[in-house]
Amino acid sequence: MGRWLVDTNILLRIQEEGSHEAALAQEALARLGEREDIACVTPQVLVEFWCAMTRPAEANGLGWNPEDTGKRIEEIRREFELLKDNENIFPRWLSLVSHYGRQGKQVHDARLVAVMLTHGVTNLLTYNFADFKSYTEITAVSPADIVQSAK
Repeated sequence: MGRWLVDTNILLRIQEEGSHEAALAQEALARLGEREDIACVTPQVLVEFWCAMTRPAEANGLGWNPEDTGKRIEEIRREFELLKDNENIFPRWLSLVSHYGRQGKQVHDARLVAVMLTHGVTNLLTYNFADFKSYTEITAVSPADIVQSAK
C-alpha cells in the first residue's frame, strides 16, 4: 500500500464532465483505490484548485462560484488524506529550489515535492509529469500510466 499526492490538474480535470482526461483521471484514482493505495492532497493543491475553479472561463478557469467550489473542496477533504503544512516543509523546499536551481513558477512545484518528502510520499499523480521528472526523490506518473499498468 502506497501513498500518492494527487496534483491540482487531476482534480480540475475530474470537474470537466464528459472529457477523456476526466474519465482517465477518475479511472486512475479508482485503480489506486483498488490497490489500497492512499490518495492525498495538500493545502497548496486545494488553494490552487479554488483559484482555477473560481477564475472565469475566459481567463482559463472553470467559472464556478465560491459556494459550489467550497462544497467541492469539502468533498475532496473527505475523499483524500490531507498532508498538512508544518515547520519542516520550508527548509526542505529551500533545499530543493537551491539544489535544482528552480525559479519563477517552478518554485510551486518544488513546494509540492517538499510536502511530499516531508510526509514520506514519493508518488505523484499528475498530468504535468514532465514538470517533475528531474526530481530524483519522487516518481511522477500520468493517469494513463496507472490505467495501463492495471491492464
